[in-house]
Amino acid sequence: MAELDAAISNVLKFKNVDQVGVVVHDIRDAVRNYRQKLGIRTWYRAVSAPDDDGSVFFRGQKLNSDIEFVLGYCGGLQFELVQSSGDANIYSEHLEKHGEGLHHVCFFVSDLERKLAAYKKLGIEPVQTGRVKGKGGAITHYAYLESGKTNGLCIEMSETRLYGLPTKMSPFMMKVGKLTGDLEVVDY
Repeated sequence: MAELDAAISNVLKFKNVDQVGVVVHDIRDAVRNYRQKLGIRTWYRAVSAPDDDGSVFFRGQKLNSDIEFVLGYCGGLQFELVQSSGDANIYSEHLEKHGEGLHHVCFFVSDLERKLAAYKKLGIEPVQTGRVKGKGGAITHYAYLESGKTNGLCIEMSETRLYGLPTKMSPFMMKVGKLTGDLEVVDY
């Protein structure tokens, strides 16, 4: 058992928080607010491929929700602002219980399935999972895990691959995503 625990612990090690996610009622107002208060000038939005079905599952059920998110950087830390409507999901649940604010911390990984399998061995299933297929070829898979009694704060793991190669979403890669057509700059 100790060997299994050590193996799981090895898989679950995270180095740095790569992203903080904030749930908002009005994404346009939030972008203006973060631009003014944190100096985040450039915000990106994913451009989905025409054949992307927007696969999102919440508590095992496929969602029919409109989820808008934008990404910006303050130094090397990515901020994600999220607004949703439609079916109940992890974001609307947070808004209902806690209001606007910090929703998750995210770790960019290159082995999402392996990490999810390790959590499953511990009896922990993801609350919400999804996939975003970009117009330019990038595919991002993500999973949210509840982190206990932390006032709604979730842990997200996100894996992005561009043409099959794992990549982290750095400010540089956001510019690459703009060139490939996976991302567009929003101007709110």
